[in-house]
Amino acid sequence: MRELRADDPRRIGRYRVIGRLGAGGMGEVFLARSRSGRSVAVKVVSRAEAADPGFRARFAREVRAARQVAGPGTVPVVDADPDAELPWYASDYIPGPSLAAAVDEHGPLPMSSVWRLAADLAGTLEEIHQQGLVHRDIKPPNLLLSASGPRLIDFGIARASATQGLTVTGARLGTVGYMSPEQWAGQRVTPASDLYSYGLLLYFAATGQDPRPGVALRLEGLHPELARLISACQAERPEDRPGAAEAHAWARRLDTTADSWLPDSVLTAIARTSERLLNLAAELDEEEPFTEPGSGDGGRRPRGGLWSRTTRAAGGWWRTPTSLDTPLPPGAPG
Repeated sequence: MRELRADDPRRIGRYRVIGRLGAGGMGEVFLARSRSGRSVAVKVVSRAEAADPGFRARFAREVRAARQVAGPGTVPVVDADPDAELPWYASDYIPGPSLAAAVDEHGPLPMSSVWRLAADLAGTLEEIHQQGLVHRDIKPPNLLLSASGPRLIDFGIARASATQGLTVTGARLGTVGYMSPEQWAGQRVTPASDLYSYGLLLYFAATGQDPRPGVALRLEGLHPELARLISACQAERPEDRPGAAEAHAWARRLDTTADSWLPDSVLTAIARTSERLLNLAAELDEEEPFTEPGSGDGGRRPRGGLWSRTTRAAGGWWRTPTSLDTPLPPGAPG
């Protein structure tokens, strides 16, 4: 998390903004709190994008999609105003790193964690696909690791598979390295496309290596069943890949984790992030008590050396990344 800039909002809707979580060409994501103390990640569209009616429509669709698939494997959208001058939505803040950040910081996940991730993520994809949606951007930065399980974020380019489940001909919506062959070709995208990306994400989790387009995965040395699952998901023809339900059942058979599914190093990082969030909230309340919008506080910036103290203390643990490089993330809300 980073300090607020002079021109950053101090309030968004009924939330007090306390820090920056991420930024990109499409907008910015802020850490904020409600009066009741709920911590949320608020995603705000940039002024340039807000002037584009098509972009506003896509943003509204993202909000609808994220609300449609709310479940234990996603991040709930708790508030939104897609019609605001700068459209925004708020989702629960998850004090855990993305899979990308965790692997970068701590190395590949142990096999027990990979199987839990594989089972839970496949179950989440099963729910999403049952709702008639295709995520279309399954990748390590879009999977947050919470103490209770992995959380899929960024429904910015999700599409309804039951109605129009197509990309525009020739369009490539997704992330290089994790896109299915049909996405690369700008062809019809189906739930099977998500399973292709799912297999590549499991490869990254187990090896720490990003897949490269056109380069065969090196599956030697992986658990034989994991290698089989990844290989099945990489079938060239979508109809030859397992469905989410099959992948879920496959991974559940090998998931031996109980409540604690992450390695101690990642759990320690999550605990430190949670602790520092509580400390930050307490310091903010002490420096500037929460007041409702319009009560005369004017959305002032916190006074004194609070930010330098808190940000320095938090160090590198405030690293929950948000992807904003593809059309629209939630998540932290990407």
